[in-house]
Amino acid sequence: MIEQTRFGTRKRVHQHFDEAVQRTKRALAEQALNVVSEVNLPSTGPKCTLLGAWTALSSRAVEREPDVGAILQSNVVIYEESAGKCIVSAVDPFCALEAAGPDAFIEEAVLDSRERLQRAFETL
Repeated sequence: MIEQTRFGTRKRVHQHFDEAVQRTKRALAEQALNVVSEVNLPSTGPKCTLLGAWTALSSRAVEREPDVGAILQSNVVIYEESAGKCIVSAVDPFCALEAAGPDAFIEEAVLDSRERLQRAFETL
């Protein structure tokens, strides 16, 4: 079940951590969300990986206004809740609109990213 959180969307998956990371990457790729960064947090606590995803439409928005690139990346985190259970969570791309202000093209890019993330989460 997909849940709305204070920051965006999350889904609990019944998978081991490495499988959850790989399935999340595939689900993002199937929605043309290209993983452009990956950070694996040190293992002092639960396993946790952060992914930065990007769309072609986001690239066009950055071509038009380079500074918006700082806020358009879709951030996804996968962390181990317990053995065989993980949480996949993504920031709602609409948070970027608050920082960017009114701009129809950026809004289109953000809406596109939001829809792609939603479809990716539905396949997890």
